[in-house]
Amino acid sequence: MLADLQGDRRSLCELAQSYLSDLDRHLAMLISDEDLICEAAHRLRTAFSIFHASRGSAVARDVERICRAGEVLSDALLRSLLLETTGLGEELQRYLELTPQYRSPVV
Repeated sequence: MLADLQGDRRSLCELAQSYLSDLDRHLAMLISDEDLICEAAHRLRTAFSIFHASRGSAVARDVERICRAGEVLSDALLRSLLLETTGLGEELQRYLELTPQYRSPVV
């Protein structure tokens, strides 16, 4: 990921912050109706691809395909997408916490 950005840590931090700022909205969409689930899966597939999260990207792609085909989405697949979504959020949050300019000041 960092190589894609030519070592630009600031851009990586900005992308991470963007993902995290959208996280609650995406999670809410995933527990909503099928149209919103499909839209969230599409957005998440893009985000996972940006961060080279191949497993998350594959799960989001499958969810999007099933929704667009009008097929029944299994609880297990939706649960997998929720776990991949929150897992990437946790990893990005840890990265930001370890990056000096984005670390919260100690009080």
